[in-house]
Amino acid sequence: KLWHHIQSMDSFKLTKRQDTMFLAKLFQLKNTLKQYEQAFAHKPKILIFIRKKDQETSLHLPAFLNEVAPMITLYAGAEVLDANPEQYAGGEKQDVPNR
Repeated sequence: KLWHHIQSMDSFKLTKRQDTMFLAKLFQLKNTLKQYEQAFAHKPKILIFIRKKDQETSLHLPAFLNEVAPMITLYAGAEVLDANPEQYAGGEKQDVPNR
């Protein structure tokens, strides 16, 4: 249900490959949650981290995502410390997520 709603949004357009990868991750998450609940008899605390753009301080979420809004944290990418050429484009450093 969630996937069909997100997929129809204009701001969430993916290529077919990205679409398949994203859907696979949703299924993986669903299966992992099910296994966790069976093993520990409770739901885990879930946090969602989204890399923010430039000076962005908040997200504008559609109404159907309001219940997950408290779980979302925006973060800035970390500067690249090593000289890995795959992380450079046009001579400029690219953001990579904090690990």
